[in-house]
Amino acid sequence: MKTIQIDGGSSTNKGAQLMLHACLHAIAEKYPSAKVIVNNDNTDLVYLRNLYKLKIYKRQSNFYRRFITKFRIHAICNKILPNLAWIFSLKVPAKGVDLLLNIGGFQFGDQWKHNHRTNKFWERYLKKMQQYGTKTVFLPQAFGPFEKESSKEIVSILDRYSSVLVARDSISQEMLSKQGVSHAKLLMYPDFTSSVSGVESKYSKLSQGKVCVIPNMKMVLQSNISEEEYINNIVEVISFIRSKGKDVFLLNHEGEGDQVLCEQIRKKCQNPIDIFGSNDALVTKGIISTSYLVISSRFHGVANALNSCVPCLASSWSHKYQKLLEDYGMRDNVVDYKNLPDLFEKLNNYLDENTNVMVRKELEDALSKVRVACSDMWNEVWAIIDNSNNNSNTL
Repeated sequence: MKTIQIDGGSSTNKGAQLMLHACLHAIAEKYPSAKVIVNNDNTDLVYLRNLYKLKIYKRQSNFYRRFITKFRIHAICNKILPNLAWIFSLKVPAKGVDLLLNIGGFQFGDQWKHNHRTNKFWERYLKKMQQYGTKTVFLPQAFGPFEKESSKEIVSILDRYSSVLVARDSISQEMLSKQGVSHAKLLMYPDFTSSVSGVESKYSKLSQGKVCVIPNMKMVLQSNISEEEYINNIVEVISFIRSKGKDVFLLNHEGEGDQVLCEQIRKKCQNPIDIFGSNDALVTKGIISTSYLVISSRFHGVANALNSCVPCLASSWSHKYQKLLEDYGMRDNVVDYKNLPDLFEKLNNYLDENTNVMVRKELEDALSKVRVACSDMWNEVWAIIDNSNNNSNTL
């Protein structure tokens, strides 16, 4: 019986939820009797067990982590005992794991606060897991850039102690390659959540045939647009859509921060507008799948639309959006909220019924290719532990 651990899943982030579902779906197909350990603190095990019929367990945090989580004193512990902060993290190695799947999505690059101490946490964790015989695979995610010394250091650690690094796009792959990552362990496959289907809900019925607008607070934090301009221009987009005779709604794809953003947008709209949202990523995907058109600033909002064959325009704060659209043949679908005339021109085109139908057919063709690529990726992942076990049996 295989024991597979999944790092990076979270019920608070829809993208992480979707990737967790995609992993469990793939494991259930290949190893239905596997023991699966989900390494996070907020997993609904009963829900996942019923959905996938797998033996799913939560990685039990040590006493120290349970204590500081209960009393919310992470920051204090990190300040008082910075060199021992790994004890309070999820990066504590465990024996008996055949395969470790990391589904971090986007966690390595100059945009993140890497430093020598946090890098050492990663090194301690991955090195020990390697010594225990665990094969570690970083499933498709965005990487880079790596200009800072601390960012370069983490790449070196990943290269030494992982079995495979899967880049989600050619830019990420090239950035890893330039840092000297072994060619043998560097793969490239697209976002792998296309295997996950959305579920019907009261919201998906209400969203049927409407235009879905998905804001993202990171657009303000990571790009060159101010919060006021971003909000005002989304209001202008909503007004334009309505002027073309289409109903529109806001979707909170993430959580509290995006909910505040949605509320601010709603207050500035001349006419009432619905805000939909759910803590369940499958419900969120179901809402998107019934929409007529999606305009998303959230990466997995874009991914959900494309692999549901719903036409989508994306505003971007990272190269990962552009590369995702290219996977589906939609390279010209990145829009800029600072350039409303261009955005309105593209919107007008995609609101046209004939164009909408044509694009849906194009997305169906592209989706079939993406799913084949994802199947190939899983075959390569499973070969890592199957070959490992075969080699052990021949010794």
